[in-house]
Amino acid sequence: MKDVAINLDALTAEFKQAMQELYGERLAKVILYGSYARGDFQPESDVDFMVVLKDRELKRLQEIERTTDVVLRLFDKYGRLISFMPTTEETYTSNDFLFYRNIRREGRQL
Repeated sequence: MKDVAINLDALTAEFKQAMQELYGERLAKVILYGSYARGDFQPESDVDFMVVLKDRELKRLQEIERTTDVVLRLFDKYGRLISFMPTTEETYTSNDFLFYRNIRREGRQL
C-alpha cells in the first residue's frame, strides 16, 4: 500500500497543476475527497476530486468534457480511475446536501 500513497501524492499534485493550467483565475480550489481523503481506500478505489470554480454558474457536463484528456492521461500514468466533480464556490460552501457536507467535513484541500 505504501506505493499507492506515494503515487497518490504525485497524482494529486499533477491533477492540481493541470487544473491550474486549464482554469487559471477561474480556479478557487481543488479538493480530494472520498476514500483516499479519509485513508480507507482499497486497491480498486477511484480517486475523487472536486474542482471549485469562481464562476457564478457552470455547465457541469461541459466542464467534465474539458478535463477528459487530463483524466485519461492520469489514468494511463497511475492506473487509477479518477472521478471529477466541478462546482461553484457558492454551491460548495452553502449547499446543504449530505454530499457537499461530507466533502466539507472530510475533504482535503490540495
